[in-house]
Amino acid sequence: MEITTYFKCSCGHCGQIMEYLAREAGNVVVCPQCKEKSQLPEPEKLGMLEIQGPSLPATKNCPVCGMEMKFLAADCFNCQSLQKQKLRRILSFAVASVAVLALLGVFWLVMRRSKPVESVTRTETNSVKMGTMILAQPQVKQPKSINDLKPGRFSLEQKRGSDTVMAVGDIQNASENLHLGLKVDVDLLDASGAKIGTVTDYSAQLGPRQTWHFVALVTNPKVTSVKFATIKEDQ
Repeated sequence: MEITTYFKCSCGHCGQIMEYLAREAGNVVVCPQCKEKSQLPEPEKLGMLEIQGPSLPATKNCPVCGMEMKFLAADCFNCQSLQKQKLRRILSFAVASVAVLALLGVFWLVMRRSKPVESVTRTETNSVKMGTMILAQPQVKQPKSINDLKPGRFSLEQKRGSDTVMAVGDIQNASENLHLGLKVDVDLLDASGAKIGTVTDYSAQLGPRQTWHFVALVTNPKVTSVKFATIKEDQ
């Protein structure tokens, strides 16, 4: 009997644990969690890990923001996203300020050069009308609605080397609003497409433009597919 050995390493971007065969070492793969590319380390640099004993919890809460995150992840994806959004807002404000100052400078130069040097009376000077600069109006933030949350594709995934089957999918917050206390129900379907059960997952919060990765354990062996059912938010 041939024994297949798997190795584990964590994604260098989000900390997601990835399993791979020895022959796959050195390959560049896409992380299933954050979709960033990482290179799988050589086995002699990593050390072999045995897949045995009780499984670790799948998630934990970030001590800073309370957002649900991967149990073995070192950094909170939500905190990193909020920091990036803050930096982008600061950068956008700085760029917009420089652009406005540049436009004012150009406008001043144009008006200065177009003003007659000779035969300008006081009355004519007072009658000069300054041009009107129309600035872009800021976007109005839309009221929070459950319609901000857009479900993606939901499917069944089986962990490699295990009989464990999970229902997985994505919920995207397509707005600038912060949603709290989310609950998603997913229907379990048999081979004929009939509903034979439901699984549920929860999220403490989902920030603006963020995506929540739904994960729920499926124990019924008759389940062959899943379908998004409902999403609710605590008011």
